[in-house]
Amino acid sequence: SYDQAAADIHLKLADIYLRRQDFSRAVSEAAKAVANDPGLVEAHLLLGKASYAAGDVPRAVQELEKAIALEPGDEEGYLTLGQLYFNEDRRKDAAAVFERATKACPGEWLLWFKLGLLYCSEERVEEALPPLQRAAELGPEIFDTHYKLAQVCDLLERREEAIDEYQKALKIYPLKIEVYALLGNLYRETGELDKAEGRFKLLVDLMPQDVRGYLALAQIYLMEDKMEEAVELLQNAIEAGLESSPLHFYLGLAYTSMKQYDRAIEAYTRALELGAEGATVQFHIGSALERAGRMDEAVAAFTKSIEINPDYAEAYNYLGYMYAEKGIRLEEAERLISRAIALDPENGAYIDSLGWLYFKKGNYDEALKALQRAAKIIGDDPVIRDHLGDTYYRKKMWREALEEWNSSIKLDPGNAAVKKKIDELQGRLVLDRARTPLAGDTTTAKGK
Repeated sequence: SYDQAAADIHLKLADIYLRRQDFSRAVSEAAKAVANDPGLVEAHLLLGKASYAAGDVPRAVQELEKAIALEPGDEEGYLTLGQLYFNEDRRKDAAAVFERATKACPGEWLLWFKLGLLYCSEERVEEALPPLQRAAELGPEIFDTHYKLAQVCDLLERREEAIDEYQKALKIYPLKIEVYALLGNLYRETGELDKAEGRFKLLVDLMPQDVRGYLALAQIYLMEDKMEEAVELLQNAIEAGLESSPLHFYLGLAYTSMKQYDRAIEAYTRALELGAEGATVQFHIGSALERAGRMDEAVAAFTKSIEINPDYAEAYNYLGYMYAEKGIRLEEAERLISRAIALDPENGAYIDSLGWLYFKKGNYDEALKALQRAAKIIGDDPVIRDHLGDTYYRKKMWREALEEWNSSIKLDPGNAAVKKKIDELQGRLVLDRARTPLAGDTTTAKGK
């Protein structure tokens, strides 16, 4: 006969010893509890835990399996055994335990959640989705179920679902700051910039001493062309003592867009002083200097950028295109642009630069080939269409020139220079038609 009372006493003693980390005594007392009542699930569970703590993995597995066999509808045995296998880096065994568990206890959210986490740890992200979805259904009030499901949806590029799950998570735990950032990033990726702006504003309000919120919101302002708001935000952050190189770099971008080039250069220079990546910042300094008409200084900045990063394709292209646009140092321009294309062969902007260089050199056939290829890669772009129009014009292909310029003006209606070229060519064609006698007309200018 079994002694239930004795089993309970040994079980309590085993629990005390386990908490005190006296594992050998914990094992001894748990074993006595099992001996007094072999059907006591709690005794097998505790003996399994104590055996594992004592380093006896086989006995731990054996006892936990006995606990599961005695009570297959109890989640604790599965959870403990699954965690044991996970700790021992036996992921397949752990997965098998949790798969059994979800069949035996289909209504327990934690088992589904653990199974999803296990799949995630093995980078089986697609397989993780169904169990995490089930966990969220069974535990709708649990923050972690929605949070982890949102992360998996995001990884699988199921962005709308990810947004929905993050929103559910925030309703449960509104002060979980990182969720605002994750939601904002998702809204940015889906093009919902107004919603992204709202989330990042909340992030700034909730954590005014965390520079990341300011940077995220500033990036949205830059994307929305809200340059004055970006400048105000970034200056507020700097005045609050959050000075950092990214803040000054973004400030430089905003000032550049506002055509305040001297302030932009000052901001970029401060970013360099604070440790910003040199090649990128020198490139943007060069761009601001070029737009300000300070060509020699711009050349020096682009050259410095290339010295820091000899594989900086964008710097080679910008400097080469700048020379081509000015019609100077064309051989060097060709070398620079060719280097950019060698680094990034399918970049349509670089191929456009090469086409424009050929145009400046008077090689219109080669220019046309390059520009047509650039247009094929990029698609509709007002600059490339303008360049194509200029090339067709030089080749006296009037209809094609008009078509390209009209395409350019549709893409950039504010370009007065292109509009002027269209008007002049149309006027010229009208005049030429007026000078050409109609068929069958025997009158001529001379006859008059």
